[in-house]
Amino acid sequence: MIDENLCFASTFEQRLITLQEDFMSIIMDDISYADIKEQIWKDSDYILIYRELNLKKPFVYPTTHKNGLLKIQFELEGYSSYIPATESDSNLPIEIGAGQFNLFYMPYVRGDLHYTVDRRCIDLMLPLDFLSALELVCPLIRERFEKTVAQDKGFKLFEQAQPIPFKVKECLKEIIDNTMPANLSRSYFQIKVREIILLVLLYYYEMTSDQHRQPPEVRGAEKASFIKQWILKHLHEPIDIELLCKHFNSNPTTLGRIFRQHFNSSVKKFVCQHRMEWAFHALKSGEYSIKEVAGYCRYEYPHHFTHAFKKHFGKTPREIKLASHKKTKCSTMV
Repeated sequence: MIDENLCFASTFEQRLITLQEDFMSIIMDDISYADIKEQIWKDSDYILIYRELNLKKPFVYPTTHKNGLLKIQFELEGYSSYIPATESDSNLPIEIGAGQFNLFYMPYVRGDLHYTVDRRCIDLMLPLDFLSALELVCPLIRERFEKTVAQDKGFKLFEQAQPIPFKVKECLKEIIDNTMPANLSRSYFQIKVREIILLVLLYYYEMTSDQHRQPPEVRGAEKASFIKQWILKHLHEPIDIELLCKHFNSNPTTLGRIFRQHFNSSVKKFVCQHRMEWAFHALKSGEYSIKEVAGYCRYEYPHHFTHAFKKHFGKTPREIKLASHKKTKCSTMV
């Protein structure tokens, strides 16, 4: 479905037409590989595409973009792999797994897309000057990006695809679930696209800052508090003792002792406890499905999350959602 209430600049038109022809041919060919549902929002500064791709069988699809491609790809579910016909500094391999994202640019695209499982994804396609158009921008990103574009080379913000940050997931969910009136659509999507870009830049800034900045040398309760705040901030991202040791310049024995003394818990139990507390409030709010909450809490399968949740609270996630729904319904009737 294409939202005709939003317009886009002519510089994007050929790119959008090519994109539609590429993906429609997957279902129009004599051999049908997949069924596709798309929703496209477009403006002078972006094209935003939400896509559901249900495979009838795994397939390899040749793709070409002569005019280059700059986008942020969010793989909500599934897996995407692009392998160049000829790998070069200008035509890079791109691999993005479930729950991951990356920002990348290539002056041209010629290679194969490998699809092996069903997918849900969002592509945010941008003009080359999108960084310049932002008031708030990380100078390091802009310098890297403009240098590679000037040299006609490809660019990846992250060498390896990264987990989609929780705040970005929230923003993407709001876009997918939006019921914005047509007369407000343009302003709404402009704001949300800007928010996504800024959150991605902020994530990159924090990641690079963490790599080059050692935490202050603190001990005891102060260090425990410092670690706790970091964990709560990154609760929806992968966390294990190895990562914490690297980030806080510590070792497993010392870190384990800090958690036992100040939290009466192991690292694993501490992280699990706070994820479960977040999950309880998220389910109670009624804003998330059980599958979404399970994903945010780093469970690959919802039934594993359900088992852990019931063990923690004595009730299933479904029971919490139903109780919340009944309470809301009663309040509305009153």
